[in-house]
Amino acid sequence: MFAAIPSPTQSQFEVGPLTFHFYALCIILGVAAAVLIGNRRYVGLGGKSGVVGDVAVFAVPAGVIGGGFTTLLPLQRNTLELAEIQSQYFLSGREDWEFGAR
Repeated sequence: MFAAIPSPTQSQFEVGPLTFHFYALCIILGVAAAVLIGNRRYVGLGGKSGVVGDVAVFAVPAGVIGGGFTTLLPLQRNTLELAEIQSQYFLSGREDWEFGAR
């Protein structure tokens, strides 16, 4: 028998007109912890306090946007590869089901 962790019954809560999702709060807490720990370590190595936070202001949104692109671009690439495979093997009358067969 496989063990499973059940999904929580509640994944968000509302405060007035705002809705807060628990996964988003965990991401925010993780970023805040990384900035605090990174700043402490950077200052310990002789750096100026606050630099890690300044970098995070630009790096975190850039990572979120870049993460969105990396989920969309492979889908487009796979679609183009599929169209190429179809035209190369199926529309040309070939009966090779192995892509590398010639």
